[in-house]
Amino acid sequence: MVLDVSFFDAGAYPTEKAEPSFAHIASILFPGMDLVALAQNEVNDVMHLLAHHDSGGDIFVTGDLKDFIAAPRRDHLRDRWGIIVMTPDEAVAHLRALHQWS
Repeated sequence: MVLDVSFFDAGAYPTEKAEPSFAHIASILFPGMDLVALAQNEVNDVMHLLAHHDSGGDIFVTGDLKDFIAAPRRDHLRDRWGIIVMTPDEAVAHLRALHQWS
């Protein structure tokens, strides 16, 4: 639970957890880059992650190690926004273990 502070009456009100914005995700995937300087494929990467999060997907599967997997990107996405990112091989291994497939 996140508490917001109201300066109108000095009360604290519980709210739902904040949702990631384009800027939040872009700052994790492309740290230090100005949002207006992102290439179209970088904008697409951010939009794909936002769509995944908004749709309630369990695992975002990608082979793009540089932009999604490389430390600390994957950890930050998981820790800050609950977005789990795996490579195809990791996703297969995870599903095999989860469902006890051989």
